[in-house]
Amino acid sequence: MRRLSRTSTLALSVLLMSAAAFLAFQSTEHAQAADNVVTIEATAKEKISLRIVGDRELKFGDLEPEESAQRSTLANVRCNKSWDLTYEAEGMDENKGMPLSQLKWSDTEKGEGVTIDKNGTFLSNQPKASNNNGRDITHYYALEMPWTADPGEYSASITYTATMR
Repeated sequence: MRRLSRTSTLALSVLLMSAAAFLAFQSTEHAQAADNVVTIEATAKEKISLRIVGDRELKFGDLEPEESAQRSTLANVRCNKSWDLTYEAEGMDENKGMPLSQLKWSDTEKGEGVTIDKNGTFLSNQPKASNNNGRDITHYYALEMPWTADPGEYSASITYTATMR
């Protein structure tokens, strides 16, 4: 086996020490860089919001038999998952010839109305909000006064419910 000369040994020693110093510097620089890092974590929670932002009282006024009236209101739903919008309704007076079914709703002003039942679905399986404003929903309510209705005042209430899927 051949021995290294002093010059070769010295050069090899300098090379090894330089490599060790470089690695130590890189390790220190990496440790300093790691000390300068901020890690941010967050978890998005499920949330749904429903607000009636339009009129809460829809007054149809005095109506004669076969006369009809229409009024609208606006609801807003914000949800970060898909959702449904349902309702429960009560009121009018079937015993006085004014059933709840005389009340109809539509999501367009000139749309054919859907009869209001005691409960039902306005919208089903709607997508999550596409922006922070959510989705505005205009509902048009129409009422035609039947000949069967006794003279007097009638009212109904409709409770909206938004639920996540």
